[in-house]
Amino acid sequence: MKRLLLGICSVLLIVSCTSVKKTGTVSLDKQNKENYEYAFNEALRFKLLGNTRGAAKMFTQSIAYNPEADAAYYELAKIYLGIKDIKSAYSFAQKAYNLSKSNEWYCLLYGQTAKALNKVDTAIIAYKQLYRIKPGNINYSYGLGVLLLQDNKPKESLEVFKKIAAKYPDNEQINQIVLDLVLEGGDTKEYEDLINAYIRRDPLNPKYLVLKGEFLMKSNKLEEADKVYNMVIQANPEYTLAKLSYLDLLLKTDKVNEVYTIANDIVVSKDVNIDSKSRLMYGIVFKDSVFTDSIKITRMIGSLKEQYPDDSRVYDISSIYYIKKDAYDVALKDLDMILKLEPSNIQVLARIIKIYEFKSNWVMIKKYGDIAMGRKIINPEILFSLAIAESFLGNDKVAVNHLEKFLTYDNLPRGTVVTANMFLGDIYHKLGNKKSSYLHYEVVLKYDPNNIYVLNNYSYYISVEGGDLKKAERMSRITIEAEPKNATYLDTYAWILYKMEDFDGALKYMKLAIDNSAEPSQELYFHYGVILGANERYIEALKYLNKAKELGKKGVEEYLLKFTK
Repeated sequence: MKRLLLGICSVLLIVSCTSVKKTGTVSLDKQNKENYEYAFNEALRFKLLGNTRGAAKMFTQSIAYNPEADAAYYELAKIYLGIKDIKSAYSFAQKAYNLSKSNEWYCLLYGQTAKALNKVDTAIIAYKQLYRIKPGNINYSYGLGVLLLQDNKPKESLEVFKKIAAKYPDNEQINQIVLDLVLEGGDTKEYEDLINAYIRRDPLNPKYLVLKGEFLMKSNKLEEADKVYNMVIQANPEYTLAKLSYLDLLLKTDKVNEVYTIANDIVVSKDVNIDSKSRLMYGIVFKDSVFTDSIKITRMIGSLKEQYPDDSRVYDISSIYYIKKDAYDVALKDLDMILKLEPSNIQVLARIIKIYEFKSNWVMIKKYGDIAMGRKIINPEILFSLAIAESFLGNDKVAVNHLEKFLTYDNLPRGTVVTANMFLGDIYHKLGNKKSSYLHYEVVLKYDPNNIYVLNNYSYYISVEGGDLKKAERMSRITIEAEPKNATYLDTYAWILYKMEDFDGALKYMKLAIDNSAEPSQELYFHYGVILGANERYIEALKYLNKAKELGKKGVEEYLLKFTK
């Protein structure tokens, strides 16, 4: 035990003495110097014992005795970085750096904390200093190059990466970055020269040959590109990257059959990972106008399902393909499989609900909407669909609650906001809440003043329930001007005129409503009978009122008695 303590004291003494030599230019008197050394050594002892709080306290105390104690600032920066207080860590690292810019570790910590706080300009200054201190350090050079890119300085970044590439010519990652930056800068000549130089230096590396093939293809040198790809694939038949890249050239030259052959080789290969296979198959199913051989595509999809029965991407690819083929029942099975693998996949639930919306299957929409609600993964799209389903299923109060909640979301599409308010207007009226109904109709008309569906319903309800008949007539007139042969809209307009005691006008438009209706409803016959009676054409009025009664219209007797007197 004594040996251990002696060892710790020796370490503290060495670190302490070293730190005193790097405490800046402040001239300390004997007492402050002793106090500083004691506080700093105590801080180091606490640090070695794992007492972070005690270490931070003593490092802070040491700074009180010596404000230019760069080592103390550095140690505090590391402590705050360890507890994820990046702002404090940055502040102390900055002070250490400013006191000793030639210190590699101060500079590095300053740059790292600046980068963490997204202070890109400051981080660049620190990494440039690191680059000057140790120009041969690839990590510092790489960090500087990345920061320059973040700061939208691609030319400066390219110069840094070129220097790294010159020192480490076999580093594929760095070479790729250089190529990307050169191409981004638009210098195709330099890009081609670099690729050729890489190939001369490493002629057996297929990656550079593939890059050359891609470059030739983009340059529209298709025959040359084809030769390069074939050379790579023949020499490296299992090199998937070459085959995946070659597919683009085959598509460009309309060699679709060859694409199927290579694509199938990739799908069935045990040496190709699922990431590459799924990227390939997504491309194929999305380009359904090009890939039309359903037998080959379904065979490849089936192969993926056999190989990866627990990978949701496989079923996602399959569902997309079958949705595009209008094979919704097959797609729904795939989507259900994804839900088993990923119960909280809200996109899949939304896709299932959309399919059932297309099929007008309100029961199934409710089922999956309730699943989403139960799993607390609801979104506005699902909530809206569920509300509509509840409405069609007669659950009006539930539908209202869902729609009102839906309207609390931000950034909703204007069209769905209009539709939601239309439904709320109708449902509230059905529930007898006329005030709320009319308020939602007004919202619709604010967004869409010529919404003839709402104009018709709103104006009709006003005419039946009593209200501003002039307003109702103005709204209804817009509907018949938009659709002059629509029996429903003509009926509404006629009834409003009747309520305004314009019996001649009412009769004119009511006759048009009857004439433009293939099978007039009980409501149309009833209105026609009442309006005929108002025009003292009682025999005809009784005829149409009796037709309305035969079809089940209630409240007809009152007018029958009135017109037979």
